[in-house]
Amino acid sequence: MISEDKLHKDIYDIISGQFLIPKENITAVLGPGDLDNWDSIGHLQLVRKLEQHFNVSFTVPDVMSFDTVKDIYDTIKKLLA
Repeated sequence: MISEDKLHKDIYDIISGQFLIPKENITAVLGPGDLDNWDSIGHLQLVRKLEQHFNVSFTVPDVMSFDTVKDIYDTIKKLLA
């Protein structure tokens, strides 16, 4: 089981790399409406990177519910439990 700190760090690292923003600009409430390049294509690329990194598979409802970084964190945490 991955620690919550490592999970948090890894998610922020992936988001930072995907959207080319500093990790310190990422918050739990950051979402697609906050970044110009977090569009539908960027969202799907992020989902793919998260699935590969954490070796999980998201359902369509999971992906559609990712309105914030916290939503992503909570879903991955649940899938890894």
